[in-house]
Amino acid sequence: MADNTHSSSHNNLEQRLDELILVSRKLNRDFAMKTGPLVKKLKEEAESLEGEVSIIDQALKDYERQTVQEIDDVIVAFAQDDADAGGDIEEV
Repeated sequence: MADNTHSSSHNNLEQRLDELILVSRKLNRDFAMKTGPLVKKLKEEAESLEGEVSIIDQALKDYERQTVQEIDDVIVAFAQDDADAGGDIEEV
C-alpha cells in the first residue's frame, strides 16, 4: 500500500510539474506578446535618437570649425590693420 501511495504521490507531483511548465510557457508567450511591440517601439525610438544625436554632433563640429575660422579671420584682420598702421604685433 505504501508503494501505491508513494507512486500516486509521485504521479501527482509529476502531473503538477507538467502543469506548472505549461503555465510557465503560456506566461512567457503572453509576456513576449505584450512586451514585443513595446521593445520594437523602444528600439525604433533609440535609433531615431541616435540619428538626432549624430545630426547635433555634426552641427556642433561645423559650428566649432566656423567659430575657429571666424576667430582666425579677426586675428588676421587685426594683424593686417596693425601692420598697415606700422605696428609690431608679437605672436602669442
